[in-house]
Amino acid sequence: METITQSIYIQAPADVIGKPWFVYTLDLLQTVIGTNAPIQFGSNPAPKGTCATIYYGVNPPSGDGLYVPCCPEIGDAQTKPIHFQCASSGDVKIPIYESSIDRASGEVDLFFNFFAYVSCLEEFEYERRRGPSHSYVRKFQKDKTRFLRPYAHFIGLALRERIAKEYPYTLRQIGTDAVLYLTHDIDVIRKTMRTRLKEGMFRVYASLKDRSLKSKWILRMFFGDADYFNIATISDLEDRYGVKSCFNVFVSRPPVDIFTRLKSMLFDPGYNLQREPELISVLQNLMNSGNEIGVHFAFDSWCEADCMRDEQILLAKMLAQPPRQSCRQHWLRFSFSKTWSSQWESGVKVDTSLCFNDLAGFRSGLAMAYHPFDHIRQRAHDIIVLPTIAMDTHFHYYQTLSEDDRRAAILTLLSDVKAVGGKAAIVWHTHTFSEDHGWGADYSYVLSLMKELDMRYGLPKDLIVEKAKDT
Repeated sequence: METITQSIYIQAPADVIGKPWFVYTLDLLQTVIGTNAPIQFGSNPAPKGTCATIYYGVNPPSGDGLYVPCCPEIGDAQTKPIHFQCASSGDVKIPIYESSIDRASGEVDLFFNFFAYVSCLEEFEYERRRGPSHSYVRKFQKDKTRFLRPYAHFIGLALRERIAKEYPYTLRQIGTDAVLYLTHDIDVIRKTMRTRLKEGMFRVYASLKDRSLKSKWILRMFFGDADYFNIATISDLEDRYGVKSCFNVFVSRPPVDIFTRLKSMLFDPGYNLQREPELISVLQNLMNSGNEIGVHFAFDSWCEADCMRDEQILLAKMLAQPPRQSCRQHWLRFSFSKTWSSQWESGVKVDTSLCFNDLAGFRSGLAMAYHPFDHIRQRAHDIIVLPTIAMDTHFHYYQTLSEDDRRAAILTLLSDVKAVGGKAAIVWHTHTFSEDHGWGADYSYVLSLMKELDMRYGLPKDLIVEKAKDT
């Protein structure tokens, strides 16, 4: 009778077993790979029974077996593209850290590369040396293609492909049920002088990179009039497609000093929710109709749990609702060592800030909701992170793409999420549905593409319920 293997055992060197990064990696890989049972590991040979063994940095006793080299180093962060068979995703060329490739065999340390991607190790090392990059990929001088696709997912699928050939009964079928989380940051509700100047300068910046942009496009922002209170327009559009979304709203705290006031005037959204009864009423109606309201923390709150908590309390009081459970940092101001722990301390349970301001893609290489790695405490964070893979400004300001190129880029991103059966968020700012921008057409394309790809919509708060069911 054929023996059916149910579990996976990883034999690894004693100095690797118990390392926080290794334990975290195996826990997360179980979801990506789709194992029938929790992965076991140890430095001794596999226990007697029906375990499939992966030899990680340990020579297989018979010379045969599923061997993965142990080379846990990113070195100078140079990457090398290597082809892998990634299960149903087919052949994928994955940027691999060169220092993690075994020189003798040419084999790749798949476990460490997976960890380096999902933990944003290279970014954390940058932050440790120079301070937070605050979500600007341009600060990194190395190859940026590693952020363009869900490469951590593909690494996991490459390992799955190898396991499936040796031990097919250890794996369950992976579905392609993909979920897109539609979000909107409410940064602007009316066209003020501050808005004209800030967005006008964005357009000047864009025109310096792309000389084909017409001066009329710039002048319209400085001198034209348009309605920026477009929440009803978005809600009506989403109702036609049968979807709901999360609207992240900013709460202005009283400034401590003149310097704080000036910085807030320059960088924070230009409205005070306490003086906007119409907006408060709209937000309450959105919640009553099944949408979610998240908090959009201020520019300077990225590392201050007390400030975040104050904003939470103010918002709860104005909405006459409990504190919000999901958030996104304004301007994606973010630190790996401080932001997630501060958010959790303030009461937030889901964050959607993991995204670059100036590049669409997969910042951690994952298209799924997960507990990120805490490099300071060397363990998983309590908070859930939902990666954001695209926002409207990626295609219109940081890049000035044609309509065909924008839609091709959006199709590629969503197709990758679908291919791995993943989860990801996008953000379209509410004011960009105005005549000044006209970016609502691209959002309509997103909604139609969701239907075409058979992607469900989700709300960040759903992830908390799903987590509770899993535990």
